[in-house]
Amino acid sequence: MKPLTKPLCLLLLALTCLSSLFACDGGGAVIESPTHTDTPAQSSPAQDTESPSLPEAGSPAETEPDTAPPAPQEGVRIGGTALSAFTVIRSADMPEGQVTALEFFVEQIKQATGVALPILMDSDDQAVGHEMVIGNTNRQSAVLSEAISEIRDDGYAMVVDGGDLYISATTGRGVVYGMVALLENYFGVRLYARDYVYHRPVGIVNLEEGFKEVFSPEFHARRTWVDGLYADPLEQVLFLRNNSDGLKKAKVGDTYPIRANSNHTIQDLAKSEGQVPCLTDEAVYQKVLKNVIKKLNNNPDQNVIQVGQTDGGQPCKCENCTAIHKEYGTDNATWFLFLNRLADECAALYPDRGVKLITYAYQYTHGVPGNGYTVSDNVIINFCFDKACYNHAFDDPDCPKNTPVAAELREWAKICRAENLYVYEYAYNCGDNYLPDPNIFVMWENFHFYLKCGVNGILSEGITARGGEFDSLRAYLRSKLVWNPAMTEEEFYTLMEEFLADYYGEASVCMKEYLKLLCDGGRISCTDMYTPMYTFYQTVEQRGSTAVSQELLDQCQALFDKAFAVETLTEAQREHLERTSIHLLMVRYNYFPKGDRNEKKELLDTITAWREKYGV
Repeated sequence: MKPLTKPLCLLLLALTCLSSLFACDGGGAVIESPTHTDTPAQSSPAQDTESPSLPEAGSPAETEPDTAPPAPQEGVRIGGTALSAFTVIRSADMPEGQVTALEFFVEQIKQATGVALPILMDSDDQAVGHEMVIGNTNRQSAVLSEAISEIRDDGYAMVVDGGDLYISATTGRGVVYGMVALLENYFGVRLYARDYVYHRPVGIVNLEEGFKEVFSPEFHARRTWVDGLYADPLEQVLFLRNNSDGLKKAKVGDTYPIRANSNHTIQDLAKSEGQVPCLTDEAVYQKVLKNVIKKLNNNPDQNVIQVGQTDGGQPCKCENCTAIHKEYGTDNATWFLFLNRLADECAALYPDRGVKLITYAYQYTHGVPGNGYTVSDNVIINFCFDKACYNHAFDDPDCPKNTPVAAELREWAKICRAENLYVYEYAYNCGDNYLPDPNIFVMWENFHFYLKCGVNGILSEGITARGGEFDSLRAYLRSKLVWNPAMTEEEFYTLMEEFLADYYGEASVCMKEYLKLLCDGGRISCTDMYTPMYTFYQTVEQRGSTAVSQELLDQCQALFDKAFAVETLTEAQREHLERTSIHLLMVRYNYFPKGDRNEKKELLDTITAWREKYGV
């Protein structure tokens, strides 16, 4: 069992790094106190939103009295020219989602630097000075074209050529990611949450002539599933770097690597009444093949089809299936042989389309079949961590639950085509969306384990309801790791330190103490997806029971009380504390000791009021 000493040391180290982490060439300037913008809170749009919806560019932002946007400054220079001399250039036919993202981008630059950049079409004849060229335009330069040729998947290229700045990509999403990268890497903008965009001090920024930045994500397919926080498709691209499952409505101008109509599809494809039909029945195979072909024909831009078993399914136990299971040594052999045959036939029917089938290693389909089994080249294995412990790193050799889980993923990596291994992780407590999950301090280790195994896609199922414990922190850190899992451990904990400091202000000290207490690896044993709430508030002696430690609960509440007593909190930071504390209040209410009923009622009234206030 790994103690928290290393992460906590890194958190302390991060404190000393913050002032220099984002310093650019030509540093040494005095850094003034940060300003922040709380973008107006919005109700979550429905998933079928007709057009992207982000805070309108240029609309007055809700700011604290002492944190108004700074006066225009000349500390940002591009190719030796002050930022204020630039005009943003876009094409007249830039897709709707990119236009919305561009307006957001320009507004954030204004909030960060005080410079309001005008936007012109590439077809305009109006004379301008220097240009910030975004996306695919008629301004393409040879230097930019060369940089774009280095991009993989939906990465981006950013160059300074001839005194102008260019941001472009081979996909519409990549253009959006490039804009976000400029904001985050050079303008101090932190997209912590859809209703909390924070501006750190910009200082001196000098993107010199010849500057070049090309970035390609490690994971081909990415989705951080936190629909309760980010229901709007364009927000999922901007804030989470998502690129799969239903994001066509982001309208950024391209299609997506994974667009599965559903996850658990075999029953529908086979038109069967049972959960898992007999997979050695030729009639079943022909029916599934027919329906997969129908999906491909009806969706010409969809090249990946989901074929997954239903929750709780069991393998067929007929004589033919049983014999095959015995031959390959696993009860899932018929499933994966069925998928291989189906995928091979689809590839033959659509030779120029690159059709793939994606399926789960999940529940009864866990385990790699033996007897020389191999995975077809166009079958994607999506390995689920449904049997894992989330209190320890997945490759922790001292965790008895994770040792076989890690061994199985490594086995799939050996026989699966490199680009066809994905993972599906559970980034919240499935037993109750609002209650704790201790995996924050093992996130970085888990993502580096994925890299070692050659994982190429990730779906991280997060909190689906707004208002869970540290949900915004968890979503923010996950979005960073999904985009750049190769970051160092120090970089990861610096991001965590930044978030806590900016999101909770001076109360962040108390929140860090609470996180240490909540995720104490020495006190909490192995957990799973459905860990009961009492597990996190027990002493070592109480393990195995359903009891909680009132002394520990009091200690936790004392940390929140101390946080709320901080006099320097902004209104937004105080509200963040209120929403974060709801989970602890719920635990205290459920395990309220016998005594003053009025006190218990007051607790319930607070929970009710804050849940209503924050839509929990």
